[in-house]
Amino acid sequence: MNTKPASQEIHINRKWIFKLPLIVCLSYSTFVIATFLVSHLFLKEGQYITFGFIVASLVLVIVFLVFITLPILGFNLLLVRTFRYRMDEDFMVFHQGIIHRAEKNLPYAAIQNVIITQDIWDRILGMYTLLIENAASAGGVEMTVRQNSKRPLTLGFYSNSVMIPGLSAVDAQKLKESILYKMKTKSLNQV
Repeated sequence: MNTKPASQEIHINRKWIFKLPLIVCLSYSTFVIATFLVSHLFLKEGQYITFGFIVASLVLVIVFLVFITLPILGFNLLLVRTFRYRMDEDFMVFHQGIIHRAEKNLPYAAIQNVIITQDIWDRILGMYTLLIENAASAGGVEMTVRQNSKRPLTLGFYSNSVMIPGLSAVDAQKLKESILYKMKTKSLNQV
C-alpha cells in the first residue's frame, strides 16, 4: 500500500481515565466481599453479623472511594488533558506533564516498532494502546525493564518508548498506518 493515509486528529478516549480506578475498585470490592464471607464463616451458631459491622464496612468503602479512587481518577484526567502529540513533516512531537512539562521530538526514521496492544481491561472498555519504540541504544532492554517493574507504563513517553492508550480500533490503526507511511518516506539522512 503506497498511498498516503489521511491525517486526522485522533483523541484519547475519555474511558481511559476510568481504567485504573476500575481495577482498584474491583480489587477493593473483592477484598471487602471476601472479608465479609470469611467473617461470616467464623460466626458461631446463633450469632449474626451486627449492624455496626455493616456500617463500618460501608464507611470503609466510602473512605476508600473518596481518598483513593477519586484522586486516581483526577490524576488520570490531568494526564489526558496535558498529553498532546502531533505529526510534523520529519518528527512526531509529544508534550506531557502535569507539574514538570516535557517535550520529545521523535524522528520517524528512528522509530523501530509501532505496536497495537490490548490488555484485558482495554478489552472490557473497548480500547487499544499504541506503543511506539525508537531505535535508540538499549531501547528494547529499557522497555523490558519497564514492563517488569512495579510501575506500569501509562500515558506518554518514557525513555525510548511512547505509549498512547485509550484509542478506538480504527484510530489506533489509522495512527499506526500514518506512522508507518512516514517511516517509509523518511530516512536518518533526511532529518
